[in-house]
Amino acid sequence: MSHAAIAAIAAIASRQAGAFSLAQSVTAGFTASARRHNIAVGRWQVLHRGSVFAIAGSVDTPERRLWAAQLALGPLALASHRSGLWLWDIAATKTLDVVELSVPPAHSGRRPGIIVHRVADLAEARFSVRRGIVVTNPLRTLVDVGAVLRRDEVEDAVDRAVARRLVTPASLLAEVERLSQYGRDGVGVLRRILLEQGVGGDRSPSYLEAKARRLFTRAGLPDPVVELRWGSHGQFRLDFAWPELGLVVEVDGWDCHSSSQSRRYDLHRRNQIVLGDLKALVYTYGDIVRRGDGVITEIRDAIALCARRAS
Repeated sequence: MSHAAIAAIAAIASRQAGAFSLAQSVTAGFTASARRHNIAVGRWQVLHRGSVFAIAGSVDTPERRLWAAQLALGPLALASHRSGLWLWDIAATKTLDVVELSVPPAHSGRRPGIIVHRVADLAEARFSVRRGIVVTNPLRTLVDVGAVLRRDEVEDAVDRAVARRLVTPASLLAEVERLSQYGRDGVGVLRRILLEQGVGGDRSPSYLEAKARRLFTRAGLPDPVVELRWGSHGQFRLDFAWPELGLVVEVDGWDCHSSSQSRRYDLHRRNQIVLGDLKALVYTYGDIVRRGDGVITEIRDAIALCARRAS
């Protein structure tokens, strides 16, 4: 085999985490007999039988697994669902647990080790490129995982996406509304999560505060003052306060802290709380719903500490 063909396939593989397709090897100049020879002597590794190979010695990374899957399924395949979470760095772990791609409904390909979703509206899907791999955008990815993950796992992924400013609550709601016309799996899960965070519908951020208040009542905490107006001109609203102790508890949903303007206001308000010599504890929806015992323990400890200081 010519040095030019070897150099050409090496260049292609280097751009694709070590993987390359049968078609790319043909374009580089490899004949069928040359391919068989390279596989037989161990220069090439077979990743997907008859369709995708890797240069021997290339590392088996998550990127190579995704490249191999996309090459095996063809140019219309998009990394999606849990693979999309991994590519956008909003998965629960740093490992790629499953290789998961979406293809058009008429696509007939199946490959061992690849979860394939046949999606009717794939032509309308918005996509991006991450690490060289074509992937559904963060909004679509978060909707899609609603069909394959537990609800709390989806909510955690949305938390990470909002925190990293990949999405906003408003853009997620718009995507849910857009995809609802296609009957997409996962839409209902995202809609319920957004509603509970006070995004869309008739619910407001006070919905989260109501859940927190029920948690405090069940735990037998002293009754706080709810929505206390505070500040030199009463310009700030504190979610829960024990004024006699100088203690404040804030609960944050996505909607009220998602824009740059609201974040600036929120930081200013919290700075004023500190300057006002108040102690503040801050919790998210996930804390209230899934870490309630820990939240109660921390508030009890804070009440005891403030009481000692006040005595």
